[in-house]
Amino acid sequence: MFSCWKKMSQFVRPHLLALGGVLLLSSAALADDSARSAANPAAQESAAPVQRNNQSSAKAPAKGAAKTKKKSAKTPAASPKTADSAQSKPAGKAPPAAKKKTAARLAAAKKNEAAKRASESPAAKQPPTTTPKETPKEQRAQAAEEKRLAEARRPAEFTPYPRPGTLPDHVELGRQVDRLLADQLRQAGVELAPRAPDEDFLRRVSFDLAGIAPSPEEVSLFSLDPDADKRAQVIDRLLRSDAYAVNWARYWRDVIFSRAVEQRAQISREAFEEWMTGQLRDNASWADITTRLLTAKGDVRKQGETALLYAQRGEPDEAASETARVFLGIQLQCANCHDHPTDKWKREEFHALAAFFPRLRIDRVKGDDRSFELVSFNGAAANPAEAIERIRKNADTILARLDANQDGQLSKKELKGDGGPALSRLFSEADTDKNGTLSVAEIRQVPLPMMRGTKGMAEYYMPDLQNPQSAGTRFDPKFFLNDASPGTGLSDVERRVALARYVTAPENPWFAKAFVNRLWAQLMGEGFVMPVDDMGPERTPRHPEVLDALAAGFTASGYDVKWLLKTITNTEAYQRRIRPRAISENPPAFASACPTRLRADQLYDAITRILGVEDLGGPANRGQRKLAGRYNDSSARGQFRRLFGFDPSATPEDQQGNLLQALFLMNSPAIHNLIAGKGATRLATILAQHSSNEDALRELYLLVHAREPSAKEIEICGEYLKDVGNRQDAFEDILWSLINSTEFQTRR
Repeated sequence: MFSCWKKMSQFVRPHLLALGGVLLLSSAALADDSARSAANPAAQESAAPVQRNNQSSAKAPAKGAAKTKKKSAKTPAASPKTADSAQSKPAGKAPPAAKKKTAARLAAAKKNEAAKRASESPAAKQPPTTTPKETPKEQRAQAAEEKRLAEARRPAEFTPYPRPGTLPDHVELGRQVDRLLADQLRQAGVELAPRAPDEDFLRRVSFDLAGIAPSPEEVSLFSLDPDADKRAQVIDRLLRSDAYAVNWARYWRDVIFSRAVEQRAQISREAFEEWMTGQLRDNASWADITTRLLTAKGDVRKQGETALLYAQRGEPDEAASETARVFLGIQLQCANCHDHPTDKWKREEFHALAAFFPRLRIDRVKGDDRSFELVSFNGAAANPAEAIERIRKNADTILARLDANQDGQLSKKELKGDGGPALSRLFSEADTDKNGTLSVAEIRQVPLPMMRGTKGMAEYYMPDLQNPQSAGTRFDPKFFLNDASPGTGLSDVERRVALARYVTAPENPWFAKAFVNRLWAQLMGEGFVMPVDDMGPERTPRHPEVLDALAAGFTASGYDVKWLLKTITNTEAYQRRIRPRAISENPPAFASACPTRLRADQLYDAITRILGVEDLGGPANRGQRKLAGRYNDSSARGQFRRLFGFDPSATPEDQQGNLLQALFLMNSPAIHNLIAGKGATRLATILAQHSSNEDALRELYLLVHAREPSAKEIEICGEYLKDVGNRQDAFEDILWSLINSTEFQTRR
């Protein structure tokens, strides 16, 4: 029902607001005229000379025309002698009629010829060299508009979050985490899984940190390296790589765009990836990244930090929901229409959070119809329902002021100015008897717009669900976790900067816990609370002491993202082996590694790396672009991402594969052509370099699974080679099977 009100309001509100504007402006203008007349009795007298002057100027052309006519009656070519003789004739004697006609025709012909030459001259063809000058009023309006745009686009002043002089000891914290987990799991009678083999660890940490699989050479060298500290060293190396920043930028892209409500949000995807990659490469504090996302302004195609708010259309309620979900791990949107059904959050708390965003606007970029920009609105925008209510309440006064002919009806002519379509809509809504005029009774019954606390007003109003046509309840911004409020009447930037400060404050434990829970779940396969964005005050996390210890260390580090990743990946808990888990309602967590699906970009890069290509296809054709849609990426990677992508905030159970994905991997012509055992393919190179089937098989397993094949796998593949009898065909089938295996599509 609420969504229906929202749609109706988009149709009804504009012209009802036009009613308020026309009537209020007209009544104000009338009041101003009356005041000026009362203050200056001579004003009416001064109008008369103006009218007389206008009449005099209107007569001037007639005099000029008579003068011209009189001149044309003379003979321009007459000689002095002729003229003198004419003057010597008796008065009243006219020249012959034929001579008069000839002279008139001659004068007219010469006049036309002169006009023709003048029109054909170069000077006549030149455009006017002078342009109309702007009046002082127009100049002031232009300057005010430029000032407004400059203020609307002015970015928020940014102050980096303070970094500590010394980071907490990640090794000691990792040991503390392992001790807490081991003690609690052993007390529950759960046996811990052993350490994962080097090959499994290298593949796991490579995908988790850098989003790519290790090469066969890297796997072999890592397995042979006797250094006891080699796992910590590879973690450091991966965190320094460019691939790390790209991988996690794509992760946050999926987090934001998976919940986008703006259909055109994809136009900002590339800019966001580039911006987020730079932030992670520079190891920006998570507090700084959060602040920039919440206070962003600018062109959504160029300013990547605008993606979060643009993806939510700049709507205050949507922005509030996403702020709580992404940065605090709290699902607050259920409190939009009513108190939260499972948590303590009240409806008033939700709308107080939305009150941080009403002055945010999304406008088209001037001169570029393909893009939009986030700007601030700091003008006075009245609540349309309140404006209509004032008009209804003062219907008698308004009609008395505007009813020029005193007939008790208000017509369109009596409203000063040209209302255009808005005026027509006004009368269509309020003129119930369709007689072209408005009575006092009709003005009092002007329908109120369906209200919704959203953009379009300078302040935020919580809609009254029992009376959606009412003005609603005004809310000033207040942070729902601690009731902190920046004050009333603040500008857009002031509100959002204050919100970012409340969210990232070290006194707010939800900020650090939400991030720790999200990253732990991404690395371990399951979080302390699942789903990761629904922690809530009524949820009890698994192993809360571990969550608290990691959150405290993350806060003490200045919200250092790389520090947290290093801490978690160096723990024994992260490096444990995968093993089958007992099926139960709530199996013990973190006793062994939990496999999860590779994200779409990780799987795409893994496939192209195996096949030795940069891309799975060329530029998209017209049909592919049409299928992708106007705002989506139509490249091969973009199409693959739409097919294999999933919301990384969802639980692993909701991230399972589907039939279309399986059919693509099994039947894609691009993949089939690239797994051929002849030509310039990766498989053909392996077969040419290794005449031994077992050696070629080991190389293939290292390439696809980043491990050596087991003895059983060598035996099975050897038998298959004998049965097929064709080495090339058999190895093509083996490579096809490895790519379609669950192991390949999973981080283990």
